[in-house]
Amino acid sequence: KKQDNITAVFLGDGATEEGVFFESLDFAALKQIPILFVCENNFYSVYSNLRVRQAKNRDISKLAESHGIKSYKGNGNNINQVYSLADKAIKYIKKTKGPAFVELETFRWLEHCGPNWDDNIGYREDGELLKWMDLCPIKSLEQDILESSIMQSDDISIIKNKITKEIDKVFDYANKSSFPKISMMNEHIYKD
Repeated sequence: KKQDNITAVFLGDGATEEGVFFESLDFAALKQIPILFVCENNFYSVYSNLRVRQAKNRDISKLAESHGIKSYKGNGNNINQVYSLADKAIKYIKKTKGPAFVELETFRWLEHCGPNWDDNIGYREDGELLKWMDLCPIKSLEQDILESSIMQSDDISIIKNKITKEIDKVFDYANKSSFPKISMMNEHIYKD
């Protein structure tokens, strides 16, 4: 994603185990590239807890700092905190014309790559998913809005209904659309 000549790169915690991650940090710091690295740390890489994949006390944001990149770390389930950290990082990038890194701790509810529930296959601790579901960022934001009297519950319901209608419309369009022709399979790919 690119805005105001700032490129944003989004990655998961497992991607920080790859050499290209470190090469990207080094290059961005060396060339003072205005790039925002955003790491969604959900404590799992595919179906493995990071405890069995990464060294004890490994801190992803500190890895970025060790490459000379300003780093921020926060609660990815707190929408206000995410906004604040992103704002700080973007201001830093604009001021220095160099890179910044934001690590957001959160949790994925569904399977690694798909729309299904997978809590039944035993790779997560019992109750862990329910604990994180109680920390739902959308529910928390809604509660904050109601408590601060920014909006009333009727106003929130109107917004939710509007969003639901938009989503339903997109799904309806997708379901009614025909599949692409098989002849298009090799069009518009890197080799072209």
